[in-house]
Amino acid sequence: MRQAKGAVNSLLQQAYVHRDQVALLAFRGERADLLLPPSQSVELAKRALDVLPTGGGTPLAAALLAAYQISEQARARGIFRTTIVLITDGRPNVPLKADPTMDKNRRLEQARQEVQQLAGRLRAAGVGAVVIDTQRSFVSRGEAQQLAAWLGGRYVYLPNGRGDQIANAVIAASEEM
Repeated sequence: MRQAKGAVNSLLQQAYVHRDQVALLAFRGERADLLLPPSQSVELAKRALDVLPTGGGTPLAAALLAAYQISEQARARGIFRTTIVLITDGRPNVPLKADPTMDKNRRLEQARQEVQQLAGRLRAAGVGAVVIDTQRSFVSRGEAQQLAAWLGGRYVYLPNGRGDQIANAVIAASEEM
C-alpha cells in the first residue's frame, strides 16, 4: 500500500500539471468510500491519501459502482473523458448485497458476476481504465488481467512495483488510450 500511495502522489503531480481533476476511492471491507470527490487540489488529495485505510475483503463491485457514479456525475458537468486506475489483485470477494445464508463459493461467484456486469457498464459508458495487478504470487492468477479485459482497459503487472514505476505505467497506458 505504501507503494500505491507513492504512485498516487506522482499521479497527482501529473494531474496538477495537466489541470485534470482527481477523485480518490478506497475499497476494502465491504464497501467503497469516496475519500475525495473530483478536485484539482493536490493538497486535498494528499490529505485524503494519508488516511487511506487498508485491509479486509475486496469489494471490487462496490468500487466499480462508485467509479461509474462519479463518471456519470462528471459527464453531467461536461467532463467527457474519465479514466479509472485500479491498483488491485483483481480478486472480487465481496458482493454488493450478500445474503448472510449464502455459502462462500456462491458469494464469490456473485461478486465475480457483479464485477463483470459493472465493468461492462463502465466500458459501454466510454470510461477508460488502467488495472495495475499487485498479486504477489510467483505468477498472477489472471483475475486483474480479466478485469482489465472486461473494462476494455490496459493491464499492467507490477506485483512489487515502486511508486514511481506504478505512476509511469499508468501515465504510459493513459497516453496510449
